Amino acid sequence: MIEFLLAILCVLSLTVMFLVPRKNPLFLYNLWWFLWLLLGYINILNLYVVSLSVYLYITLSIVVMNFTYLTMASSKVRITKLGNLRSPKKLRLCARIFLYAFLVITILLIIRMMFLIGFDLGDYWKARFYYFGLEVPGSGVVISLFPSSIFAGLYHILTSGLLFCFILALGLKHKALLYFTFFNVLIWCVLTTGRDLIFFLLIYMIFAFKDRTLSKNKNVIILVAFSIVLISLFRSDGIEMVFYALISYFTGSIVYFDQLLLSGEPDTFQFGAVTFSQVMPFVYHILGVIIEDAGSRPFIELGGVLSEFVRISDGSPFFDYFNALPTWFFFFYVDFGFWGVVVYPSIIAVLLATLYNSFDSNISEHLALMSFVEASLLWSIFKPQLLDPQYLTIIFIFIFIMVKNERSNSNNSIR
Repeated sequence: MIEFLLAILCVLSLTVMFLVPRKNPLFLYNLWWFLWLLLGYINILNLYVVSLSVYLYITLSIVVMNFTYLTMASSKVRITKLGNLRSPKKLRLCARIFLYAFLVITILLIIRMMFLIGFDLGDYWKARFYYFGLEVPGSGVVISLFPSSIFAGLYHILTSGLLFCFILALGLKHKALLYFTFFNVLIWCVLTTGRDLIFFLLIYMIFAFKDRTLSKNKNVIILVAFSIVLISLFRSDGIEMVFYALISYFTGSIVYFDQLLLSGEPDTFQFGAVTFSQVMPFVYHILGVIIEDAGSRPFIELGGVLSEFVRISDGSPFFDYFNALPTWFFFFYVDFGFWGVVVYPSIIAVLLATLYNSFDSNISEHLALMSFVEASLLWSIFKPQLLDPQYLTIIFIFIFIMVKNERSNSNNSIR
């Protein structure tokens, strides 16, 4: 019975995929989710079997999102006419100043990290715990890389500027700025032991495909892919384990979602406080909620739950535990239960259609922003990144600049 229902889900997903045109931002999103759901079902890493309800939630959410987008896209509703990026010299100068500052700060943090680790590369795995200020397993000690939470917050804000420089380099087709940004991202990944380069690689590949320059940019793609493997080797033993790590990342998040639902933590119906957890602290303080009371707030509870390791397998070739990345459907579900996985995607689809109706595929800057949005949709395999203030800021900055430039061009033509 279960196999029959899953087969129907696969057919339904494929049908939706073929109904959506390739220029639609949800085409890759559909293909991406179908791939990882299929690999998760095949279960080559021997993870726990995902319950049917999770497959139903995910598939229903994807179908609703596609239906809403197709309905809104035909309405031709848009923000306004968007221009391009004027004054590229000033923009490049600002980007360079930022990148030099980011480079210096990150190198200093790496030096501090090495002192914390003790210059022993065998303990490099601890870097991630120091960076996020988490307890190192087996030590019972919490050591933070940053001297204060304010400093940590400022540095995390800087990472959004790093992403802005990257999108800017793509929009202006400026290779020197692009390589400089990549180098900054690379040392940032060394500091965090993260694989965030995968996200940058997705943006770049989507942009190169849209811009029809994929073959011309194969050297950049190879460089970034090699860097991802190299950083992964620091956290894994051998190429085979790197492969297992990547598969575990993407399929493990689905199992993690299922295990969190089975555990019953956190409770459902948090009314938006989970999906927008990075915004809610500011909202609570604006509303006058005292700090002592914040300990019982959903965003605090969620952080505690997602930082804990949950068993997702009894015999995986890579790891048996997973934390922090339960797909964006989990966030939707915890906020509003069943309705969360339906309403949230509908709202996102409306905003996407409005945004994409404002784009011109002949303008490089628009293609760069489109690539960023579509890569963020793919990152939903982990979390609602597209709704993260850090990433929304990038979209707002670009739209503001291009709207302002378009209006300035219109005024000049009238004169």
